[in-house]
Amino acid sequence: MSERTITNAIMRYLKTLDGWCMKIHGSSMQMSGVPDILYVEFGRAFWFEVKRPNGNATKLQRHRLQELQQAGCGAWVVNSVQDVKDKLYRWNAGL
Repeated sequence: MSERTITNAIMRYLKTLDGWCMKIHGSSMQMSGVPDILYVEFGRAFWFEVKRPNGNATKLQRHRLQELQQAGCGAWVVNSVQDVKDKLYRWNAGL
């Protein structure tokens, strides 16, 4: 399954929730390494870097995720809708 297919499935899922989401389209005008998806719910920001199963984030992508986490956001590498559901559940449950 391609990252695009996974990203589209995740976006469809997030749009069913109570928050707001957008796909980040990289460009030369944007900071490098920014995650693929931003989801905001109840004033909290969640960032998702989408990879194929067994795919790895680059060093720069991992650095950006760490920066976002240090700023208080949820920020993860994910590879499926279920992975997103699990991350949001664990965050909301305080795990």
